[in-house]
Amino acid sequence: MLRTIRDKVEDTLAQCIFCAVGNIWDILFSNSGNVSVMRGPFESMMPGVIVHVNVISAWVAILNYEEKKRRIGTAPRLFCNAGMLESYSCT
Repeated sequence: MLRTIRDKVEDTLAQCIFCAVGNIWDILFSNSGNVSVMRGPFESMMPGVIVHVNVISAWVAILNYEEKKRRIGTAPRLFCNAGMLESYSCT
């Protein structure tokens, strides 16, 4: 369930990402699974903007990491990054 009130850590993170200060090439997310995302794509999370595929891949990396902590006996899940999607054009 989404919360309407953010805690202090979430506010600090949002201020860092959306401050419009800093180099768009700064890496804000990186993990050992070869997913790294720069500031520019994270700025696509503003309302009314289409979310960049690298942000989706970062979120997938976090969900798959969290999945390792799931309760024993629950069904395992695998989240696929945006690279799994194929682009189609209507010609």
